[in-house]
Amino acid sequence: MFFSLVLFLSCTNMVYVTKIEDTLICINDTDCSESIDSTIYTQNPTVNDPSSLGDSSNDIEENNSFTTIIPIEITSSRINSNVTEQQELESTLITISSPAIHPDDDEVLILEEREICECNLNKFSCDINCCCDIDCNQFHLSAFSHCQNYHVEFYDSRYCYSRNFIQRNNTSFILEKLGNNLFCILYDNLPSTYNADNDLILNSEKDLWKMIRKRYKWEIVEEDSRGLPKYNLSKYYQHGDILWKVHNKSIEPIDLLQPGFTGICSFRKTLRYLENWKGACMQNDLTNMNRYLFAMTFSNFTVINSLPSFNDTFTKTQACQSNICLSVRTHYCLKTAFSACDRTRIGSSFCMNSTCTNIVKGLKYIIAHNGSTGISNIDAYFDIGDTSHAFYQYFEVQYHWIDANKTKAFARSGNPGYIMGKPIIFGISRVNKSDEISFNKTDGVLTLPLAGKNGECDRINRHIIAFGEDVKLRCSARLLIKNFTALSCMKLQNLTMRLLMKDSLLNASQRYSAYVSKLGNVAKKDTSDWLRIVFDRIPQSVVTAHIIGKRILCSGLLTSMHLDVLYSKLPEPKTLTNYKILGIGITFGKEEDISWSKCAPKNCTDILHIDIISHVNFYDVSKPSRYHFVGGPNLDITLPYDFFYPFLNGSKEIEMLNIFVLLIMYVALHANI
Repeated sequence: MFFSLVLFLSCTNMVYVTKIEDTLICINDTDCSESIDSTIYTQNPTVNDPSSLGDSSNDIEENNSFTTIIPIEITSSRINSNVTEQQELESTLITISSPAIHPDDDEVLILEEREICECNLNKFSCDINCCCDIDCNQFHLSAFSHCQNYHVEFYDSRYCYSRNFIQRNNTSFILEKLGNNLFCILYDNLPSTYNADNDLILNSEKDLWKMIRKRYKWEIVEEDSRGLPKYNLSKYYQHGDILWKVHNKSIEPIDLLQPGFTGICSFRKTLRYLENWKGACMQNDLTNMNRYLFAMTFSNFTVINSLPSFNDTFTKTQACQSNICLSVRTHYCLKTAFSACDRTRIGSSFCMNSTCTNIVKGLKYIIAHNGSTGISNIDAYFDIGDTSHAFYQYFEVQYHWIDANKTKAFARSGNPGYIMGKPIIFGISRVNKSDEISFNKTDGVLTLPLAGKNGECDRINRHIIAFGEDVKLRCSARLLIKNFTALSCMKLQNLTMRLLMKDSLLNASQRYSAYVSKLGNVAKKDTSDWLRIVFDRIPQSVVTAHIIGKRILCSGLLTSMHLDVLYSKLPEPKTLTNYKILGIGITFGKEEDISWSKCAPKNCTDILHIDIISHVNFYDVSKPSRYHFVGGPNLDITLPYDFFYPFLNGSKEIEMLNIFVLLIMYVALHANI
């Protein structure tokens, strides 16, 4: 019977299904052909047939999910685990040594090594609330308020197929998850259950209050009638805590201005520990009564570095030690983008007749911290200028670890792939080092010219191209010329190209090769992690000048540029939404002839005015999963070495037994056929 069973299994056709996830991983990242990443699992071909319920689904071994799992943030339980701490990076700053301090509550966060850590966006620096960051150690975790690198699956594991309660599906295909358990429910025929008697009967007020006390147990916290936040001198700083300052013998939160319902600086933004922030609002009150126009408002106080080290009695005499109440180090910048800054104090600041001199147009706080130990130092960079009309006041707050290696640390645009809205990292390969990509860690992103308040292209501030964001930008450039010649048109063309492509990208199109990071997760400098930018043509500065009557003309000017980006979704992990750039190209617009009116007086100045236009488009070329059937498996049958011994023995009794066994095998074989 055993042999007949083996023969029966060998004659039975078994159907296997191969799942092919076509993730558009292109050959050489340029030819998007049918390159496929495949995984195989077995499935009964009659899976949709109700009669096959008893024979189905025991062979399912697929763990990959077709669904998009919505990540949520959870806090791990308080478990002491042995974690190998990462070696601390060398620092040029003075590190304050102090014992590891844990939060005051009953929970402590746990470091967890993961193959892919999606929240690790700053290389060589510990990301706040990222418990899988290899740059973090147990001391860093004491400043975290929660972990943000956990995901929960929403499907019911009892069923063979499940769909998410919440999912994102941009295709016309139904996305399902295959269960990986030994036994699963293919479908159930149970009718829906309804409860018609769902009204609560309350006969009196007594029944009402009884039910309220029974059902609703949350605590109602009475807020302070004045709405003022409170501080806790026994609690160490953690992520999200309010920053406190000592000002006029009182403890107050540190706050900046932010726009209200009209964009005017009417609301306040309270600064919170380890939370970077940017904002801008309009200042239209140009008088000396508006204290937010002057630098003293943002620096004439001390910052409490750690609340437990502060004593309430210090607020009465203002005799706080300098290592506990930190003074704000001021830097005054006379140019935009906080450049050309020094510690030298500026002249007097005042406003008269709606004209202000030496006022604060922008402010940037850079705060160095040491986790839960507190703040190490705080620097304020002021953008100083004059104005006679309403303007937008800019604010920015940045935090960084005091022990971070500033020469190595830089921000990534995603991990493992690009995140929507993050910058596109840009680099160049020089001719003598064709296999190595160099990029600026602080400013190495693709940008476009941005219009200022008067519509002219800003020479310093530029628009950062965000991944997945289609934009069209327009700004104007002008050139003042006293003697119009062909050289004037050449200068105008060079100015246009510098504004369109910036100096680094302009040089890359001529002498170097321009690249972008494929994944935004810059790990290596060789070309394997980078993708070359393709230009439709190299711009040639061949322009001519003409004077026709009372008009002057430049022919052959390039004034527009179109940037196209092809990208696809990464196949793994399923719980994340990350992307990879597959191709990027820059197309220049047609050469144009532009003319202007020539000024009449002798030795006058001609104004050459031109509009610069730039476009950016992103194209998602991801492909859906596909299926095809494959052949059955190969069965190898191995018998014991003495299996045929009874058939080879010459005795009469054995011979009769052999004949009987062969007869049974013959009958069983023909019965199966």
